[in-house]
Amino acid sequence: MKIPARGVLRRTTLLELGPDGILIEETDQLPWSEVEQVGMFENEFGTGLGFRLIDALAWLDEHPPRRYSRVNSAFSTRAPAGQLSDLFGLRKAESIPPMEESARLGWARRITGGWDLTIGASELPEPPAEIARKIAEFRDSLA
Repeated sequence: MKIPARGVLRRTTLLELGPDGILIEETDQLPWSEVEQVGMFENEFGTGLGFRLIDALAWLDEHPPRRYSRVNSAFSTRAPAGQLSDLFGLRKAESIPPMEESARLGWARRITGGWDLTIGASELPEPPAEIARKIAEFRDSLA
């Protein structure tokens, strides 16, 4: 099952669900065994789709962020503090993440409501809750 990117880039596959897991932007394989939860997030910056990973630090270490990716994580940017912006690109002093990895992961989870990987609603072809439902149904069908 393919979930395309929204808008002009619809020809690009954002997420591809398969028996082994989720292929993210045709590059990073996220095995089902690493996915703790998938759901919608809503916070002061917006809404989107979130993924909670079982061992986020290990997975994120093996799959470093790529430039121009639509999928955000605690490690989406490693720029100096003065150049950082939060996961949604809004600059606030209190949203500057720490550089130490476990602290950065905790910061990201606080900002996103508990998610390790996020995709903003503007990148999705359907509402985040609908995408989360489809992913859950697909995963359940594999059991």
